[in-house]
Amino acid sequence: MPDLIPAGKTSLVRKGTVALQVQTEYASRPYPRITTTILNQGQVLHKVEQKLEHAIANMEERTRMEQVIKQQHGEVEQLIKNSSSSFSQPQPQSQPQLQKQADNAVENNNHIHTEEDTAPAKPTPYPIPPRKISLLERFSDIPGFEYVYQLDNDGNFKTEAAKKQFKKMFKKVFRSLEELLLVFPKYPNSANRREQGVYEVIAERLYLISTGTECFLVSVLPLARWVDYEKEIHTVVFSHES
Repeated sequence: MPDLIPAGKTSLVRKGTVALQVQTEYASRPYPRITTTILNQGQVLHKVEQKLEHAIANMEERTRMEQVIKQQHGEVEQLIKNSSSSFSQPQPQSQPQLQKQADNAVENNNHIHTEEDTAPAKPTPYPIPPRKISLLERFSDIPGFEYVYQLDNDGNFKTEAAKKQFKKMFKKVFRSLEELLLVFPKYPNSANRREQGVYEVIAERLYLISTGTECFLVSVLPLARWVDYEKEIHTVVFSHES
């Protein structure tokens, strides 16, 4: 899978006798966001955070997000340079004043402005069009995630390529797939609906998931032995149901 984490930015901005460090970076957990942190000698003065509707999903969005990071970083740098507040070298009793200066520099709603700007702040345009993240994409949040194979409720693979790959990697499971699906039996009064759940087929390697209307086989690489894969997969699949 491609690295979808965009490059961050770090710089020093001199204000009087103080060199403030400005650092801007993207993070996807615990929720997608871009955060610019202002520090003075390693002490955090303030953070400017822009929440995002969803995590970066492809290389195009990563490229666009790098431009957003660059823009937000530059705006904070300019804000510090234009500020009429004077920053002095921090003393043990001066931190509250520094915090107050930083708080005055950034609005509570996270939109950047100058102290002289009396016009209403314009919302920062959202850089990525909001969209619903599919279940197939959410599987990648599982630690050690390797691959997901999508099947219908009769056990048919959605693509011939996925079928060939699964058969090559898991020959024994492939031969008994029809029997394996009986772990989640179909409801007698439903045309084609199965019981829901997560089942460990091969310990810390392969899992069968039934959403009720379709099935998935998820393979993982046990990179972290502490991971409860059944719990992680159950959370990914069923905690997003509407």
